[in-house]
Amino acid sequence: FDNHSDMWSTGVATAVAIGAVSRYKKALCMFPHGRRVLLPIMMGILAFALSMITSLSCQFMTILPVQKNHQVFQVGPWRYLSIYKDYETCLPYPSDIELDSFFMISRSASALASCFGGGLVLWMCTLTCLPHTKLSLNGLGICFFITSILQLFTVLFFQSENCKGKRQFDEYGNALGGGYFGGTQCRPNQDLVFCIAASLLYFATGAILYLSHKFI
Repeated sequence: FDNHSDMWSTGVATAVAIGAVSRYKKALCMFPHGRRVLLPIMMGILAFALSMITSLSCQFMTILPVQKNHQVFQVGPWRYLSIYKDYETCLPYPSDIELDSFFMISRSASALASCFGGGLVLWMCTLTCLPHTKLSLNGLGICFFITSILQLFTVLFFQSENCKGKRQFDEYGNALGGGYFGGTQCRPNQDLVFCIAASLLYFATGAILYLSHKFI
């Protein structure tokens, strides 16, 4: 008898819970701002994906050596391309690497842009279910503007000593190049395009949200 009573109570509770969820789902997820909010949401998701590609990239740019017969390095904000067991793989930078100010700003900006971008996209997804005030939408747009600037700061990597540093010389007078990788200049790779595209998409998303009273 007790088992049947417990099963009956569980069944009643489940039915009540399902009914409540279905009721409030209909009340909440009804696009209070219209289905046009899907446009900035899709743009934000794409921007976040490109931002993550930039942060995890090890082919953000190519560092050219002093002499043509020296090794050419493919690097990113947090990792670099290396040969490991006869295979090319992305490895984190060594712990003893010396980072100049532009290198540190670039790395920090890439990480912050990815973190803020992901959080803002989640916040923006609530537009499909919950009504937001004009002030809230404007604040969300401004946050996307800031994220766009942070994403663009990743490009400061090209001002680091690995690209623009003064040439160093060994004890025999041979040129060594600048920075940890001994480069003289840097050449952009495809992932730099992703970085700039992410910045532009963040900015466009912020513009739509900031002017939301005209669009959504």
